[in-house]
Amino acid sequence: MNVTDEERQAIAGKLRYRASIWQTAYDYGACPEPYSAGLMRVLRDEVTDAIGIDRLSPPDRILERLAKLAETAPVTGETSDGYHTFDELYHHRAVLFSVIVAKFPDLSWKSRQHADGTMYDGMFIVGIDTPAGPATYHYDVEPYWDMFPCLELDRAPEWDGHTPDDAIERIASLRGSVLRGCRKSYAVSRLVLSDGDITRAPHCGKRPSDHPAYLSLGEQNMKKAMISQPMAGKTDEEIVEDRERAVAALTAMGYEVVNTYFSDKWYSDEAMKGRGVVQVPLCYLAKSLENMSLCHAAYFVKGWEDARGCRIEHEAAEAYGLEVIHE
Repeated sequence: MNVTDEERQAIAGKLRYRASIWQTAYDYGACPEPYSAGLMRVLRDEVTDAIGIDRLSPPDRILERLAKLAETAPVTGETSDGYHTFDELYHHRAVLFSVIVAKFPDLSWKSRQHADGTMYDGMFIVGIDTPAGPATYHYDVEPYWDMFPCLELDRAPEWDGHTPDDAIERIASLRGSVLRGCRKSYAVSRLVLSDGDITRAPHCGKRPSDHPAYLSLGEQNMKKAMISQPMAGKTDEEIVEDRERAVAALTAMGYEVVNTYFSDKWYSDEAMKGRGVVQVPLCYLAKSLENMSLCHAAYFVKGWEDARGCRIEHEAAEAYGLEVIHE
């Protein structure tokens, strides 16, 4: 039987108390010579009493008891931080995410298989497409499958590599639509069935209201804009300063800013090289152009003419009819 943390702490308290008594005795010269037979018997009695076994127990039993006390308890669903167990937190997350899915049912989906046909035993995957990209979680089929009122797919869409940190940040990007009292009306790609395969339809610069590849989420409450800014040769502080200035200008004009500053781990040089990306700047540009498809306008920070990527973004914005704003 495993020793509980509470039991381990209680025993530690007893041993420290007895240690303090011994220290006091040594300070006043009231202890026998160190390592004497008498002292060892007293120490044995003190230890066996503290760890809860008979003083005359054989050495193997004493040592086995001490070993169990030294072992770390295995981490299970019942493991607690003192307030909640892992099982409780897992259940809370499932219930909270099911509420988000219920709020955005036409952006959500669930499947008993990954894109490659695999799945963890007894589990399923549920996801939601946000302005910042898809966010997914795995849950036990029982009791959580019926908790999520959304589209059921034979296979989940291809994983884009997002991490748990990315997932919660992406879910947070839905906050604006909740605060405005309606669903977000951005042009998010929908799941399209084609010859039995599940794919996301590509974004485009302008979205006709009857375009079958896009979800109709109501009239837009706020127009969206992206920021194109030169970064080569600038420090991180200078890049952030330029961006904050551009965000302030766009906010004053009534725009909601779509992120084109990709700083999460998925876009680190190491992560991209690990995925086989050869042209790292081109990867950033491709993601920026994808996010441009969500926008009505593009804001170009001073110096954009000298940056290759900014010039390409400028040409794309003009070609696809976005409003072009220069600092």
